[in-house]
Amino acid sequence: MLNQFFDHIYVLTLERAHHRRNHIESELKGLSFEFFTGVDKHQLDRDTLIDKGVYDDQRHRSCKRTHRGMNLGEIACALSHRNIWQDAVDKGYESILILEDDIHLERSRLASFGRALEELPNQWELLMLGYYSEKYPSFKTHFQRATYQLYHQLKWFNWHKVSKGFIDNLLMQPFSDHLYRIGKLVGGHAYALRLETCRKFVAYQTPVFLQADRIYNYYLSDQGLNAFALKDKLFTLAETANDSMIGYASFGEKLIERPMEWCRKVPSVVQRKSSKV
Repeated sequence: MLNQFFDHIYVLTLERAHHRRNHIESELKGLSFEFFTGVDKHQLDRDTLIDKGVYDDQRHRSCKRTHRGMNLGEIACALSHRNIWQDAVDKGYESILILEDDIHLERSRLASFGRALEELPNQWELLMLGYYSEKYPSFKTHFQRATYQLYHQLKWFNWHKVSKGFIDNLLMQPFSDHLYRIGKLVGGHAYALRLETCRKFVAYQTPVFLQADRIYNYYLSDQGLNAFALKDKLFTLAETANDSMIGYASFGEKLIERPMEWCRKVPSVVQRKSSKV
């Protein structure tokens, strides 16, 4: 069914991720797909990426509430996904499915997926087949969104840096029996794009300024996007996802990033302190 609906299936991996490729070959047995080698963070230098205009650190900080820049893993991941979009454009695939090498296929949900495809509008641009951290309409989430809208208006807690459209589209909205219109969600491990969407995303992420799985919501709020998500997620994360190789920031990385940013900004202070040791 997946090969029948999508022109091409990509599986993003790294050259050194041998055990993950073995996992995927077993997980996707019976499907035709291509391993696509991503950008390895160990081969990147953050300052060089900024100097060459590959990564726009200033733009990233201007649209996010936090002061944290993207780390090398996040940049590598974003570049990897952009390379897939560009490859799809170069080869003219009308629709593609992008998977990461740490997914699990919920085969019991294939029938539900088939019904979702029947409900999917012909003009779809993005379809999320796996995701997490989504918010559904409820009293709590409506109150949360209203609070963020107030913070945005009053410029409290840096919420003015986040677009109003992003906040307005915070919640998942029912579209049909098997589909949502997307709200804020996270996850780049299983999603599908049309050819024209690939073109749009390449342009939007050149230079890179967003994490790979943030582009859906930012592009939607900025440019508009006919974006949907399966109610029954066809792909979930496997146990191998606990050790991200492609580049998503862990809690620990986020925790130490701020003092590291301070060190980068005031190297002279750090140098004076270290010279006394």
